[in-house]
Parts: sequence; C-alpha cells; structure tokens
Amino acid sequence: HDMAKQTIKSCNRIISFFKQSHIVLMNNPDEITNKSVKRSIKGSEFFVNVNKLTKVLKPIKTAITLLEGASTNLADYFIQLILLANAIKKLPSQEMVGFHQHCIESFNKYWDKFDPNIYILSYFLHPNYRGQGLKTEYWKIITTTAAQFYIDIANCNTLIK
Repeated sequence: HDMAKQTIKSCNRIISFFKQSHIVLMNNPDEITNKSVKRSIKGSEFFVNVNKLTKVLKPIKTAITLLEGASTNLADYFIQLILLANAIKKLPSQEMVGFHQHCIESFNKYWDKFDPNIYILSYFLHPNYRGQGLKTEYWKIITTTAAQFYIDIANCNTLIK
C-alpha cells in the first residue's frame, strides 16, 4: 500500500542518514542537513503512520519469530493470527481507509488458505490454552474435526497393514 511504502521509505532514509552522519551529528547535534530527512521528521503524519504500521507489523514479526522456534505448534500460530486480525481491526479505518482496506484484503487472502478448524482444535487441545475463551458454537467444529482426524488416521493405518 502507498502509505506503508512511503512511511517505510522515509524510515529507511532517516536510518541511512543517521548511520552515515553520526560524526557530523556528534559535532553539531542540533543540525540535520538532509532535506528529505527534515521533511520526514517534521511531517505531522510521519510518526503517526510509523506508529500505525508498527501495530500491524508487530504481530506479524512475533508470528514469524514463533514459527522459527522449535517448540511452536498450531495453537501458538493461531493465537498470533487472531492477534494480527485484532490489530488490523483496531486500525483507525476512517483516517486510513485505503491502508485499512489493504490490510483486511491481505489478511483475508492468506486466511482463506488455512483450515481454521484444525487451528481451533489445536487451540482447544493445547495444555496452556485448553480452549480458553472459545464460544460454545465451536464445540461442534472441535468434535467434527477431531472425529475426521481419527477417521483419517484409522484409514491410514488400514492402508499400511
């Protein structure tokens, strides 16, 4: 999305400036010579946009970090997906209509690739969560998914023999 790209581009410009100009800044701490850096820092929307991007990107970063862990399971990943959906939902939709819609569309695109029933079952079975906060209407999904796994395993064992 344009707002996200522009904000990240401005952040990179500022980071590059500070990496390259630390000596100048040590001698003249009050002077920033790069005009594009000045413009980004003085722009009223810059820090607001960085904050909004951070709120969406943090759950993504956490999910990726968790997935790289050796002890990660489907329940942990499912929790991160829910946290990401919640972060997107909390974005101010009136101020950032385009970005908000882009986040929703991107999330839905990947959500559609998942079978949430497996994640709901894993969340229910996980010893740390034990389905905390699940509504009663999920019970049918949990039992149906568990039964399907049992049938699949039984069929697989029959084929192996």
